Amino acid sequence: MSRQLNLLKFTQPNAASVSQYTSSTSHNSRLCPYCGIFFSSQGLGNHIKTHRLDPNAKITRPSRPGRVKLRDVPSAAAPNPSDQPPDTVRATSAAAPNESSAPPGTSDVNAHAGTANDATEDADANIASSADGIDVDFDDADDADDAAAVEIVDISSDEDEQPHSGDKRTHAGKPRAPQLKAHEIKIVLDEWARRTDAAAASNGDPPSKGNLLKWAQVVLRRPSLQRHVLNKWINNKDKYLAAAVQSLHVTTRRHQAAPRASGIGHHPKMEEKLASFIKNLRAMGVPVETWMIREEGKRIFREQNPEVYPTEAHIAVYGDEDVKYPLVFSNKWMTSFLNRHNFSFRKLSTKMNKQVVSESMLKSIEEYHLSMRMKQLSLQNDPVYGYTAPYCVYSHDQVPIELAAKNEVTLDTKGVSHVYVNIEFNRNTSSNEFDGSQVEEVYDSTTKDGDQKRFATLNLYVPMVIREDGLGRGPPHLVFRGKYQTSEEWHDQDEVAQWHPGVVVSFHENAWVDARTHMHGLKKVLGPMDDLLGSEGSRMRGVVIEDNLSSHKTELVDDFWKQELPNFDPPTFVPPNMTSYLQVVDRHIGVRYKNFVYKEYRKEMLKRLKATMTSLNANTEVMKLTPKEKRILITHAVGTIHEKLCKSDAFERAFHATGTWLPINHLYRDESTSQNATVNPTAATGNPTDVEKSVKIQHFKEYNYTERITPEAIYAAIDKAAADKAVAEAEARRVAAKKEAYYQSENIELQPFVDKSTKLLSELEGKLQAYVESDLTIIHRHTGIDHFLIGGSWSSAMIAKVVNEWTHCEDLRDYERLELVANDIDVYHGRYTDEGATFLVDFLDIQKYPVGDLFWELNTVKCQRWNAAGFLENNDINVTASCLEVDLSREKSVHIHASPRFWKFLFSSNSERTIELVDTYDCS
Repeated sequence: MSRQLNLLKFTQPNAASVSQYTSSTSHNSRLCPYCGIFFSSQGLGNHIKTHRLDPNAKITRPSRPGRVKLRDVPSAAAPNPSDQPPDTVRATSAAAPNESSAPPGTSDVNAHAGTANDATEDADANIASSADGIDVDFDDADDADDAAAVEIVDISSDEDEQPHSGDKRTHAGKPRAPQLKAHEIKIVLDEWARRTDAAAASNGDPPSKGNLLKWAQVVLRRPSLQRHVLNKWINNKDKYLAAAVQSLHVTTRRHQAAPRASGIGHHPKMEEKLASFIKNLRAMGVPVETWMIREEGKRIFREQNPEVYPTEAHIAVYGDEDVKYPLVFSNKWMTSFLNRHNFSFRKLSTKMNKQVVSESMLKSIEEYHLSMRMKQLSLQNDPVYGYTAPYCVYSHDQVPIELAAKNEVTLDTKGVSHVYVNIEFNRNTSSNEFDGSQVEEVYDSTTKDGDQKRFATLNLYVPMVIREDGLGRGPPHLVFRGKYQTSEEWHDQDEVAQWHPGVVVSFHENAWVDARTHMHGLKKVLGPMDDLLGSEGSRMRGVVIEDNLSSHKTELVDDFWKQELPNFDPPTFVPPNMTSYLQVVDRHIGVRYKNFVYKEYRKEMLKRLKATMTSLNANTEVMKLTPKEKRILITHAVGTIHEKLCKSDAFERAFHATGTWLPINHLYRDESTSQNATVNPTAATGNPTDVEKSVKIQHFKEYNYTERITPEAIYAAIDKAAADKAVAEAEARRVAAKKEAYYQSENIELQPFVDKSTKLLSELEGKLQAYVESDLTIIHRHTGIDHFLIGGSWSSAMIAKVVNEWTHCEDLRDYERLELVANDIDVYHGRYTDEGATFLVDFLDIQKYPVGDLFWELNTVKCQRWNAAGFLENNDINVTASCLEVDLSREKSVHIHASPRFWKFLFSSNSERTIELVDTYDCS
């Protein structure tokens, strides 16, 4: 009955004045029952709190409705509640204590002061929802939507509810009853349902309400919550759950706030799923932005409450602008959420420190290691390393060289707003000190902006170990920016003399390593080692492991390996996109060269800075390095660090750490057994060596070398490779036989045209030489080339013109005239060879000559090796499948070479002349 008595003591305005402040028609109808000032529906509740907190405060009228100012002066009199009926009054959500029948401000001051405490204590009485009767706080009801209808009900039956342990406001010495919200009750009912379902699933005893009560007291922070209140919730759970669902429509976050412990948000279930969503995206390497968090949070709300929110299909069509969620995902909430779940914004780098590890990447590393062990076990030239000795094994990669760090920082005094790096030193002759003129811009006076860009490229080959005689270690190769040329061709030979003698230097337009630069480096760095292996007659083979750079895989480079480095195997490539983890130079060595160059450059600048500081010239600036001085400094820095590392075991440890070349003597099979026998007893024990244990692939903690690369796995891979090779060879033989049969049948069709060309060829070459002699003389005069090949449209057009004018030939009486138009003259030159069909073009050495004496444009293409058969083999279309081999040093200078398909096209009738492929096997 205490709660009912409290309501009876509440200062009730008379019924006549109710409509003056509960109606929603205008601002003037919402008047304070104490002072007569008008308010909006949202401001009235806060205003009444002011009276409740300080009955003696006087409130002056604000400059606009809804705002008040407090003065510490005696207040106006409050209305007399004596004429109010004792029963409970019902009102709408905008309801507040009704005005007294007396005009505002005319009541007795003492009456106001005497009743203010009682009235304001009970002005916070519960307003229960008309739908469910759940008690809600008066303050919160004021903040609810105007459309949400609530009413004051008779709560005499709720006298069993317990006081709020944390509420210090009391009436007549008694604490207030707990203001339990629908979400609070729903938390307890959900836990009861979970425990009931768990007990039913396990066929155990029903859950204990006593344990649930203790749990609720802790979670809700209501230690005074009693058993009979819990029973009422459980017995009327449908009503309370329905009230909780309805409360989701209320947008006021404070109204929906559920009790939570420190570090827990208002919506822990949603936040838990949202945090898991973020972690999953980052595990896949996907950048997460705040808008993604907001969208996913809304989706989780819809997923958790499908009966409240529209379906995903509806959202996809109409959007969710009109949907009211329990929170607005503000920036303040975002900051709190990120802090609660230990998230922070981090800068993305071009090479992610946190690499996404997938099973396919682990498999790629495993296959690479297996292939290297298989190669080592394929021959036993070295007793420890198998295939070849470690001094014959090289790692090759390019290292960009800059002279200034891109993210450089500097030390300075705390609290200084600018970092004064650029300082002009003025000599103070009286104090023998220097004055620094501070600048407003943060930059480095010792370097230029261009120093942060690539100044050079270090084309580095590092051997695993150095021979005892020091031979074969290979010099480092530096590529500077400039027109392509070697050090021998550099215009400033005085500068060349100042370069470090142990460094190879060349130039490229962009300081890159293209195919031409790469071949120059191979010749200078690995050429001496190839000669050494050949002269010693050693069984060892050179092995080079490099990345998948396109310039490493051209036909020109492949041919260079075969022709110029015969004692080296073709290069072994690391798996794609794994260079930064498995490549020795990229993973462990290159950065040491890079840092040493940077430090040497800084040391030189500090030396010049000190010289400037001691100069007698007051306006002396720090002298910058010229490009020439930078090149000299870099060559000496690279040569010095290379000599230093060659004397250490850094290269060998790097090869071991990446699993590139390891000792395999414990993996040899027993020679007395067959090829398919198991490994020897030492390997069969499965005990890895210390070197194998040292294999650690950075960023791949999941990869365990000793568990994946076992002796059994290695020999299983060897046996599988042998079986696959046998299958591939059998398939190649089958395809070759099939092609041979096809070409034989094709030759029968083409043989009549070939026979005709053979009969006419000698005379045709004489006529053609006379026809094009003047053009060949012009070509020789402009290019200076004596022996070359003309192929493509020009040679076919010239042959057709000569045949068109050869009308008196008996063998050509059925010939139908053919007109072909040439676009240009392509002249191929270089090193001629008669060994097989060879035609290797250097696409970096193509020149165009707009010669006025010729009707066509002249193009010269340099070839590493060429012959007519090689040209025809690389020609695809029958109409251009001809070429002229020209040797001006001979009397008969022109020789015709053509494909049988060209002769068919030339000698056929117009109706049968069709442009087609030379090799029609794949199209048959």
